[in-house]
Formats: sequence, C-alpha cells, structure tokens
Amino acid sequence: STSIKQALTLGLMQAGITVGGFLTSLWVISDKVSIPIGGHDYSWTGWLAQATLAYAIFGTGLVHKVGQKLPAMLRRQQKYEADFEFGMARIRENSQSITAFRGENAEKAALKEKYVPVYDNWLEIIKRRKLMGWFQSYYGEAADLFPFLVLGMSVAAGDMSYGTMVQGRIALGNVQRGLSWVANAYDFLANQKATADRLTTFTAAIEKSNRDLAYNNRTEELPPPAPR
Repeated sequence: STSIKQALTLGLMQAGITVGGFLTSLWVISDKVSIPIGGHDYSWTGWLAQATLAYAIFGTGLVHKVGQKLPAMLRRQQKYEADFEFGMARIRENSQSITAFRGENAEKAALKEKYVPVYDNWLEIIKRRKLMGWFQSYYGEAADLFPFLVLGMSVAAGDMSYGTMVQGRIALGNVQRGLSWVANAYDFLANQKATADRLTTFTAAIEKSNRDLAYNNRTEELPPPAPR
C-alpha cells in the first residue's frame, strides 16, 4: 500500500541522510586515531568509516542468516490461517446440514487438524523472532561499546581530547545505525516480503485461471469439422 511504500522510502532516506551527514566527520576523525598493535601505531585515511561499514555489512549479513527463513514462515502462516478461517466459514454456512446429519465430531476433528499447523508454525515464528531480537540487541550494544574501546585508547594516550572522542562516538553511532537500517528493520521487511509473495502467487493463479477460461471458450466456439 501507499503507507508502506512511504514508510520504506522515508526509512531509506533517513538512513542515507544520517550516513551522509556524519560520514565526513568520522572520516576526518580517523586521521587522529591510531590502533596500537605490538608497539606500533597503525592508521590510514578513513579507517574508522571503513571499519564501521564493514561492521554494518557483517552484522546485516548475520541478521539475514538468522532471519532468512522468516519470510517463508510468515507466508506459510498466512496460508494456514486462511485455510483455518475458510474451514470456520464453511461450518458456519452449513451449520444446519452438519447438525442434521450429526457431523459435529467430524467437523470438529477437521477444524482441529487445520488449527494444528497454525499453532505449530506460529511457535516457530516466535522462536525465530526471539533469536533475531537477541542478536539485534547484542549487535546494537556492541556498536555502542566499539567507539569507547577504539577512541578511549587515543584519549588515554593524550592524542585526542574528550570532546573529540564524544564527537567521534556520536558520528560513529549514527553512521552505524544508518548503515544497519536493513538489519534493524528486518522483521518489518520480512512481513512485507511474505505478503508480497502471497499476493504474487494469488495474482498468478488468477491470471492462469483466466487464460484457461479464455482457451476453453475459444475451443467451444470453433465450428465442427466438415463431413468428409
């Protein structure tokens, strides 16, 4: 729908503006920070920005690894719920016939059979979302600690003021959040993909049915073969 497209567009625009606005500051601060390894200080132009980009790509890849099954699970959930709702509607429409022929137990068993996959699949979705939420939480916390670990060493060595460290932490955090928009919005995107796949399948089935109907109509309109 229009509101969903607007939400996606605004989210991407906000992420892009955030990254663009703070990336320059992070790039400049990178020249003031070095990494002490084995008694030597290592630094190169824009390394903080590059490290943040690598961290965001790594985190987004892991989020996708954890949640890549979620769209298919949500699509199955929609199918199972639709089957269950159709079964309830059919019972409501034929309640008098079911009562007259004493088919309550059979219909109850059939409805229960349709509900089992709804329940089981929903539990799997909850477990998958719980795992994703756990990972996203630790991913975000690690991103908040990273600036202090990297920039704190420069402050302790006297190469950077505390104010510059705070500026770098703000810039790094905003760039990381902007680059991690997909990871943070993965559940929302998975829901939209499941809905889109369901509608695409439904549209394809309707188009196939229309083609078959048109073909059958043309076949019926053909004149009979001439006698020999």
